[in-house]
Amino acid sequence: MSEEQYIIQANNLRCDYSIDDAVVKGVVIDKLLIPRVGVTSIIGPSGSGKSTLLSLLSASRRPTFVEENSKLNFVVSSTFQKLDLLKDNFSAKGRMGFVFQEPYLIKQISVRSNAQIASKFIGNSRRLLSIGDLSSEFGVSSMMSQRADTLSGGQAQRVSVIRALSINPDILVCDEPTSSLDENMGHDLMRHIYHWAHENQSCVLLVTHNYSHAAEFGDYLIKVDEGKLSTEKDGRPHDLRGYTNDEKLSLIRQNTDILEKTVVKDSSKFGNQDQISSNDPEMELKSFSWIGFLLKIVFESFFMGKVGSGSFSRFWIYLKMFFKPFANFSLLGILVLAFVVFSALFKVDRLAKIYFDKELSKPELSHFTIEQSARVLSLKETGNLKKYLKQVAGNSSDVVFTRRNEYSIPVVASKNGSCPVTHPKETKSVATSSLLIYESNEPLYENFLDKVIESNGSVSPILATRNSFLKKEEPAFLCVAIDRENFVSFPVEWIDVTVPGGGNISFNMSLSEVAFREASMDIGNQFNKDNFSKAAVYFDSISKDKILCSFKNTGQCGSNAIFESYYSLDTDVFQKISNFVQLSYLAKSAVAILILSFVIVLLISLILSMSAEVKSQERSLAILRSFGVPAGYLSLYFQLRALLQTIYALFVALLVFYMFNFIVVNYFDLSNLGLNISIILMLNDLILPVAGVIGLAQLSTASVVIFWSWKNKFVAEKLQGL
Repeated sequence: MSEEQYIIQANNLRCDYSIDDAVVKGVVIDKLLIPRVGVTSIIGPSGSGKSTLLSLLSASRRPTFVEENSKLNFVVSSTFQKLDLLKDNFSAKGRMGFVFQEPYLIKQISVRSNAQIASKFIGNSRRLLSIGDLSSEFGVSSMMSQRADTLSGGQAQRVSVIRALSINPDILVCDEPTSSLDENMGHDLMRHIYHWAHENQSCVLLVTHNYSHAAEFGDYLIKVDEGKLSTEKDGRPHDLRGYTNDEKLSLIRQNTDILEKTVVKDSSKFGNQDQISSNDPEMELKSFSWIGFLLKIVFESFFMGKVGSGSFSRFWIYLKMFFKPFANFSLLGILVLAFVVFSALFKVDRLAKIYFDKELSKPELSHFTIEQSARVLSLKETGNLKKYLKQVAGNSSDVVFTRRNEYSIPVVASKNGSCPVTHPKETKSVATSSLLIYESNEPLYENFLDKVIESNGSVSPILATRNSFLKKEEPAFLCVAIDRENFVSFPVEWIDVTVPGGGNISFNMSLSEVAFREASMDIGNQFNKDNFSKAAVYFDSISKDKILCSFKNTGQCGSNAIFESYYSLDTDVFQKISNFVQLSYLAKSAVAILILSFVIVLLISLILSMSAEVKSQERSLAILRSFGVPAGYLSLYFQLRALLQTIYALFVALLVFYMFNFIVVNYFDLSNLGLNISIILMLNDLILPVAGVIGLAQLSTASVVIFWSWKNKFVAEKLQGL
């Protein structure tokens, strides 16, 4: 035979998988050539290294010793291109089919899908063999729509052969395919394999302990004993063609040398496998159908079942099928918990942001005050200041508001609005109180007045705190000596809180600037009409630095502070803001740490759960890897399964959210706690957590499967053991 007539060429390979007291167990290949057409039987005692030799030749086991002149080439039938299997053991994918002692079917999917799975996922460009024809030939046509776990051992093994032959391989690798079958079934299976090899001019590498099968169906023979190969001197296997079955069996059992005969079986009727054609629609180029097939087997793995004849039986089976994704309770529980906890954490984070933003935007924290120093806060001065700072801030509304702070103001109760005509110092029953005079449109007092109106319904010209200076007496009017010399009558609104004065300062009485001016005019405008105690300067997150730089050089200002020497600046509010921002940062950091910690815990849990699921189907995955199915396809299979289970978990989580919202709406009123926030979970509260959990589930699943595929690039140990 010429070199092109050999499909496998191997030189100087060695695989040692056990060393015990210097006794090496394994296989040594000096030189070996595997013929392109026919059945090459590999026989030998148990533990002699037959399966190890087979896995080495099919590149499903890594050699332990590779030298400079080591070689393992696969010679393509149609082009005679040599593929180096030592460099890339998947380079011949789609050109090798595998049948092992066990069928290694995916039990949750249909027989048809198991038969198709290799041909759908391999991705070669050659004509595929018809699943319909193969199933008829092997006698399983009537079972193709059943689940794989309903098959007997012999039926499952025949399906595994169909799976291997469906890709129309150059080599069919068989490792004791009949060991679990009875004699009749085993003989029938070998007969089908033998006829396939010769009808398609293909190679079969057969490891068998059944010498009768090796004799009847073997064209060539390799004997293995304690890791040593018995072949011809040039590495060719012993040629059994031309011998009768009895002669071959006698030679095999006697362990004598086999003399090569020149008689060759007629194979002129056999065509090249790359030119096989059929009108069967299943014999089509593998190009685009794998996506639909992937969805099909995912659906089958969850929902495929045998439907009964009665209507109730069908309903019960369909119901069981619908709830089948709940079977993996550990994964489902992890996902439900993830949805609930992530949604809660993101809701807390959002509520914290809303709360702190709302607090920081309150008038109490959005202004500072200035007092006169080198310049007096007169009407003219404050008017100019208002105009200038409005331009600096870029606001259309005022940012400066004046205040008058007065202390120990004489006050007399009045039931009907009449006031004493005597000097305050000479009037009996005079009390004293602090008084704040403010501009009504200042944000701090607009906010304060809104609350007073909300609780009382109206606001009188003067506000006074109950029990602050008149004890328990609450007259309808107060006579206030705003100039300390003359009483002016004001209708009074009694309130339960003190009037804010900015910072920690508060007042027992307050009066608007407009009301004060009108009262001053009534008594001759004798009370300090031009000078103000303070001016409140308001800012927001955008204008804060610009406004502050007008009064104080913070080191980050582009120019000198033009008012720095004119006014005394109270910057306590900035310390409060800093403390509040720090508290906000700590709260956000705590939530972020909780989210990150839970992400880590979730990833670990998902990885462990998915690892267990992959482990449970490890041998089914290993057989697909031996065919050369890309790791990405295997990953997508598990990712789609995980996605379906995630959808089920989301459904359960939505029920939990609904119950939570129902309880909150009907049994909790946070307004009693002074919290003006809603803890009800809305749709926008769920988008990010749901996307995050789905992403983490997909990431962990892909990582587990890709890592498993990388770790198990050589799958012989998973499928054959040692």
